Parts: sequence; C-alpha cells; structure tokens
Amino acid sequence: MNETQIILAQLDTERRHFAAVTAACEALLKEAVLAAHPDFSSACLDYLQFALRRVSADGTRVADSSVAALRSAPPDRVNTLWRSALNEFKTACGERFDEIARQAKRHLPVAEWRALSRMTADSIVEERSRYDRVRAALPAGVVLATADDGSAARHAS
Repeated sequence: MNETQIILAQLDTERRHFAAVTAACEALLKEAVLAAHPDFSSACLDYLQFALRRVSADGTRVADSSVAALRSAPPDRVNTLWRSALNEFKTACGERFDEIARQAKRHLPVAEWRALSRMTADSIVEERSRYDRVRAALPAGVVLATADDGSAARHAS
C-alpha cells in the first residue's frame, strides 16, 4: 500500500466514523433521549468538534460556537440545538468529503494529498481516540454502524 492509498483509507475511515457518530446522535434525538446520556453526548460533541475543525477552513469558529451553545443550553432547547449543530456539522463535513471524493478521481501526487487531507500522525491518533471515547460511552441498545450509509440502529433494551 502506498502513501496515497493510506491517506485515502484513513479519510474513508474518518468519513464512516463521522457518519456513525452523527447517525447515533440522530437516533437518540428521534427518541428524545440524547440529553439523558450526558457522557455519550459529551463524547459526541468532542468528536464532532474535532472532525469539523479538521475538515473545514472555518471549522474552528463554527465548531466552537455550536459546542458552546450546546454545553450551555437550557434543557428545553437541547434537542433543537443538537439538530441544528448536527446539520451544520454534516453540511461542512459532507462538503469536505465530497471534495475529497472528486479529487480521488484525479490521481494527485502524494504531496497534494498530504496538503488536501490535512492529515498528520497526531490527527489520526486523535481521531481514533475520540471515536473510541464515543464507543465507550454508547448507551445500552445503541450501536455505531460504520457501513457506507452510516446508519445507526437503536435496539429495544
């Protein structure tokens, strides 16, 4: 496996992880129980903030403002703010992943892939660490699916 293939494989892993985390949050929002799982929602917030900072040029501003709003939200506004934040995260990250998919067809030199991916050894470790924290905090009955559609299922306990 060459370096470009390694970069593309990691970007695909990040895309699947992002989709799984957002789908799990959406599943719990649909059942109006996300706020009842503070460890999970905190781990998801940390993961999504990291993902958005990494993939978006203005991701730090958007991620920090969305996370700050969620952390200080009154209970009656939490679900609405979560839905809004998830939409922001999905839009920004989706655009980034779409751009990467377009570029993958161009057979760019490895130096261009390094720049485009904004990937470092530290970012790989950080992404895996944050994703593992989300997995460790999963509420009973919730699974993180890393299938291409990113679906997450909520099973009856």
